[in-house]
Formats: sequence, C-alpha cells, structure tokens
Amino acid sequence: MTTSASRPRLSRWTKLLYGLGEFGPSVAGGTIIPFYFLFFLTDVAGVRPCVAGTLLLVARIWDALNDPLVGAVSDRTRTRLGRRRPYILAGAVPLAITYSLLWIVPHGLTGTSLALYYLGADFLYDLFMTIVTGPFYALMPELSLDSDERTSIVTYRMATSIITGLGAAVALPLVFNAFPDLKQGFLWAGAAVGILTGVPFLLIGALLRERPDFQAPPRLTIRDSIRIVLRSRPFWLAMLVGWLAWLAIAIVEAVFAYYVVYWSGIPEEDSAIVLAIILGSAALFLPLVNAMAGRLEKKWAFVAATATWAGTHALLWFVPPASAVPVYVVGALAGLGVAAAHIRWRPM
Repeated sequence: MTTSASRPRLSRWTKLLYGLGEFGPSVAGGTIIPFYFLFFLTDVAGVRPCVAGTLLLVARIWDALNDPLVGAVSDRTRTRLGRRRPYILAGAVPLAITYSLLWIVPHGLTGTSLALYYLGADFLYDLFMTIVTGPFYALMPELSLDSDERTSIVTYRMATSIITGLGAAVALPLVFNAFPDLKQGFLWAGAAVGILTGVPFLLIGALLRERPDFQAPPRLTIRDSIRIVLRSRPFWLAMLVGWLAWLAIAIVEAVFAYYVVYWSGIPEEDSAIVLAIILGSAALFLPLVNAMAGRLEKKWAFVAATATWAGTHALLWFVPPASAVPVYVVGALAGLGVAAAHIRWRPM
C-alpha cells in the first residue's frame, strides 16, 4: 500500500482503507452529535437549554484553539512510524472511550455538576478527535499531488461518510426501539459508535505507510507559517466558502430533532428516518457531483450543486405544522446540495 511519487495512481484498497477513517469525524462527530447531542442534553439528560447551548459554544471555541496546535506538533514530529501515524494510533482508543462518555447520563449529578460533566467529556472527546483526525486529514494531500486523484480520494472518504451515515440513521431507530427509554438507547448507541470510530483509525495507523518524501523537517517556524496563511487570499476565500456552506447545514443540524419532533409531529424514535432520506439521497448524488467536478471547473461545479441546497433549505419555511410527508420530500431534494457540501473545495 506504499505510495511513491513515481506511481501517481493509488490503489482502490488504499483509497478504501483511508476512506474508512471518515466514519468517526463524519458520522460520530459530524452527523450524530450535530443532529442529536443538543436534543440529548435537553430532553434526555435534563440540561437546561441555555446551559446546553453555552456548553456547545465553549466546546467549539476549544476545538478552534486545539486544531492548529495539533497540526503544528504533527508537522514537526519525526518518528520511525512517520509524523501522522503515531497520533492516529495513540488517539484511537481514547477517542472511542471519550465519545461513549458523551452519551451517559451520570447518576446523581444535576444542575452545575451535570453541566460540568458534559463540558469535561466534550473537551476530552474533542481533543482526541483533533489528535486523530488532524494527522488523518493531513495525509490526504500527501497521498497524491494530482488534483483529480485527490478528488477521487475525497470521493471515497465522502462515500464512506454518507453511506455509513445512512446506515447509522437506519440503525438508530432500531436501537432506540430496542430499549425501554431514550436514555438507554443513547447509551448503547454511543458505545457502539465509539467502537466503530476507533477501529478504522487503528487499521489506518497500522497498515498505511507514509511517503518518505513528505518527512523532511518544515522549513518555516509556526509563526511564519501562520503569517503566510493569513496573508493568502485563496485561503480566506476557501474559508469563506466553507463557512457559508456549512453555516446553513449547521443551523439545520442544531434544530433538526426539535423541528422533526415538535413541528412536523414525527415520533422521536422515527426522527432518524428523515436523516436516512437526506443521506441516502446524498449518496445517490455523490457520483454526479464527482463527475461535475471532473468536467467543470471545480468552483463552478460546487456553486451549481450547492445552489440546490439553498432552494431546498428555503422550502422548510413553508412546511405546515404536523406534516410529515413534505419533510420527507424536502429531505430527498436536499441530497445534491449535501453531497456537494461534503466534497466542496477540499481537492482543489
């Protein structure tokens, strides 16, 4: 599975193995937490809504701070295993454990102590997620220098993201219905997803090999690197595109469970069906988005596809209360835009 500069085309096995690592950040952290964690905190664990929202805000600030630090440390690491694999291997098991801790309702804790528990668990989970996924994502541009090949790598990753997300969305109602209450359902679902998050990273760290031509010490200091990045106009444009693309999705994610349950009238245990429809539609549209990126200039392919997301997002405002069918229809229409947001500008 070793890749060299003389062989620009990566094997399907290498792409598939690397793509499996997307389960954790996309499904565990990028689907289940955004769609269900706030709902879990308020309606299952009993945390006050204003406190729960503040906890998530503080945790996201912590995430913004630790990301560049982990990246800088990984870039400057020199070991026999390389500069990415040691962190992926070391963080995989703690990541699985701390993710599981998020979905426990600790006995005897209430009020401030309960809020502090979830804040601490989220801080630890986010730290280990960064320790693992920072080096994991840094591997992608180092696997190939070819733009189209990078698009293919991202497609494997995003296919894993959407397909496993679809599987999780289908499985969640089954898990919830298998237990007498949502507290136990979230507990066991969190444990299972935590394990499924850690295992792929253990395989990636053990089986993939880093390219030796990317192991040279960085020539720039951390301060110089930050200065160059902040002065880069393409960086700011890419950041703006990414921020705008995911802002709309993040808003939908935050209110998803509340909207589905309290506005549309869909039962709590069936709310994941809507998520399954969205991800299933996105999985079907993913090859189309990849083909558009190959035939058109990537930015215009992104603009064309995500324009559909804006339209379907607007349709949510016109869905009447206690109407489940229109929600299912809008979820299916959102697939093209969601697929484009997943691939977006990463390979450019």
